[in-house]
Amino acid sequence: MNESISTITHQTVLFSPLNWGLGHVSRSVPLLKQLIEQGNEIIVCCNLDQEDFYRAYFPELWYVSHKGYPFKFEGKGSFMKDVFVNYFQLKHRLDVELEEVKALVKVFTPDIIISDQRFGFRHRKVKSVIISHQLRLNLPKYAFLGQWINKRFLKKFDEVWVPDDELNLSGDLSVSKLAHKRIGILSRFQHEVETQAVKYKYLVIVSGPMPYAKDFLLEMSERLSVCEGKHAVIAGLDAFDYEATKDNVDVYYQPNQEWMERLFGEAEIVISRSGYSTLMDLIRLKRKAILIPTKGQSEQEYLAKHNAQRKQFTFVTEEEFKNYPL
Repeated sequence: MNESISTITHQTVLFSPLNWGLGHVSRSVPLLKQLIEQGNEIIVCCNLDQEDFYRAYFPELWYVSHKGYPFKFEGKGSFMKDVFVNYFQLKHRLDVELEEVKALVKVFTPDIIISDQRFGFRHRKVKSVIISHQLRLNLPKYAFLGQWINKRFLKKFDEVWVPDDELNLSGDLSVSKLAHKRIGILSRFQHEVETQAVKYKYLVIVSGPMPYAKDFLLEMSERLSVCEGKHAVIAGLDAFDYEATKDNVDVYYQPNQEWMERLFGEAEIVISRSGYSTLMDLIRLKRKAILIPTKGQSEQEYLAKHNAQRKQFTFVTEEEFKNYPL
């Protein structure tokens, strides 16, 4: 990882990830591991679902209950509309969070605060760092207000860390005049997974916020149920649904690291959304994948176009996938 991280030693670190699916949580695993190895004391501020995930890796850490941002998505393909409709609720939560961080600083007296895409998790008198690959949003030119708001929030942090390297997975999303440091790919998987005897033709990775995650789970389960062969699906506990399990489809809810690596090794092809954390995992694992951007989520649509030249990936839209031969 980048030297910005390696210089943080024997300090108290206050950390919090965005509650937007589990991508921000999973990608922070290698960061927290390194900080622990460097003798730091970590206080993780997160909700219960995030804590359950972290405890599988770090049962020894100190966890503080911290409310997430109030995302309420309709799940009808108008992703950016959902975000803007929720703007004032999000802004209110952000303002409240700033006060909560003040209280946390009084209790824990941290040397540094690290936020993974949480604009309100910072403090004026404590070095505050934000992790983000979206220094520039993939918005049309007329949506300049959104760009301005995003940049304004980022500038309030002392440092901006971009989880990318010479592979340039994030493309133009991380191109900005705003001062930032690239810290390398962040994936909980540390090496290429060992290929085993193929047990599953397709392995579906369900990710993203609700209800998009559950919709994708049920759609993929139904599609694979009429597809020849045996298949598997990995999903978070919040997407649990009895109807997802079929005779030829095994569903695993939040499997541990060992099971995840085993499933990747036993699958011929991965099917997933094109979220940034998923891309980093697949690059690290070197797995072939069919990636389907969430309809209306411009970030995923851009990442699909930008990374289309990588031979391990095949990108198809939701409409194209309906007739895609499996």
